[in-house]
Amino acid sequence: MSFQDDIINDINSLKTEIAQLQAQYDSTSRELDDLREGVPQQVQHEYFESLLGNFINEPPQSKSAIKLMSRKKAYKQIHLENLYRMVGVTMFPVNNRDELLGIRFDIFDGEQKKFTVPHYIILQKHLKTEQWKIHRTTIPRYVPLQSIAKQWLNQNLNKFAKLVRKHLVHIQNKKSIVERVNGKLQGIATLEWDLDFTKIRLHVKEKFSLLLLCDLTNVVSVVEYQIKPEWVQAVGEQESEGIIRRMKTLLKTKVVYLEVLGELFDPENQNKSYRSLLE
Repeated sequence: MSFQDDIINDINSLKTEIAQLQAQYDSTSRELDDLREGVPQQVQHEYFESLLGNFINEPPQSKSAIKLMSRKKAYKQIHLENLYRMVGVTMFPVNNRDELLGIRFDIFDGEQKKFTVPHYIILQKHLKTEQWKIHRTTIPRYVPLQSIAKQWLNQNLNKFAKLVRKHLVHIQNKKSIVERVNGKLQGIATLEWDLDFTKIRLHVKEKFSLLLLCDLTNVVSVVEYQIKPEWVQAVGEQESEGIIRRMKTLLKTKVVYLEVLGELFDPENQNKSYRSLLE
């Protein structure tokens, strides 16, 4: 084959590749057009519209009104709202009334790779004293909202919002860690927890249970209870006491380090100090 034939073959190969890429581009463009046709549904942002609409006793924007938005404006709204969500705290006027101020809290769930349902606080300003008070809220009861408000609401509004979000973020982080660890225990042990993850119970099957008392970021105390006599008899009193003591020391740490439980209860674990937990 001559040099000229090689060039011709290369050109033909490139033409084929270009045709394939063009077909892929056309297919992707059609998909994008289909997605763009669905923009009005996206712009509705059900988290924001329906929740907040019900929250302030006003109906959310109708679908027919949303469909009148231009695509350009729709995409701008989506990007702007997503940007606000990344910041985590958004303050906004409510119904154009000076005495009402809304605060929206967006928390990202790293385990699920998505934002959780946002929380809201609606503040109302007293017209004479110009002092803010909490008018309505979706913040869970286990967040110490009133104590934070008493200290910061009328002294430093930004500080107030940041502290509320700090609690929501840490609780979400604990939730992600505990649920992930519980999934790794493979039935050898199980975890139970309360709503704000301040009390986490570790049940080692047919052996013993431990209660972990937590603050926002740390396991501050570990208490044993429900020690199975059969297990103590099988491994010996001294060995059982040693295992529980080492477990309590191991678990009194930052909540994020509870990931070690997944490794500890791995059947392949060769650590003799905890071997009886796996047998």
